[in-house]
Amino acid sequence: MQTKNTTSILVIDDDPVIKEVIEAYLIRDNYLLFFAESGEEGLVLADDILPDLILLDIMMPGMDGFETFAKIRENLKLANVPVLFMSCIDDRDTLRQSLDAGIDDFINKPFDKIEFRAKIRAISRVNRSAFYKTVNRLESIIYDKDVRISELQKEIELLKQQQSFSSEIRHQ
Repeated sequence: MQTKNTTSILVIDDDPVIKEVIEAYLIRDNYLLFFAESGEEGLVLADDILPDLILLDIMMPGMDGFETFAKIRENLKLANVPVLFMSCIDDRDTLRQSLDAGIDDFINKPFDKIEFRAKIRAISRVNRSAFYKTVNRLESIIYDKDVRISELQKEIELLKQQQSFSSEIRHQ
């Protein structure tokens, strides 16, 4: 029995064939897939769905992948979402430029199915791990704050009792 995967992936690519390939490669893993055909559309959709991973084509008409990526990183809601660049450009300069821009990973088109699925799983796993570490850290902070609030409430009660006692002595 296969469990439902809750990892959401936004694919931003203007090529309908890529959409079909990605669906075919990932359908077995039950990812929640969303598609946008332009950088502009992808930014709006990403802001709306807050995906766990974004697959982004470099070469698109209008806003290219580099500009779209820069806008993703400028958006506080999306700034930490992993982004994987996809491109048929197979040269070291593009790879270096992508990595210098801060991209999380890069894959060449046409995709090797095994490599593609492995990269998606690895990024999803790392992202999920970072998410749970953050949740645990925040829960710990909240617990510490709750303990401190409880201590302060006790101190306030003690001060109220002391004030009340002090007030009674003055009236006597």
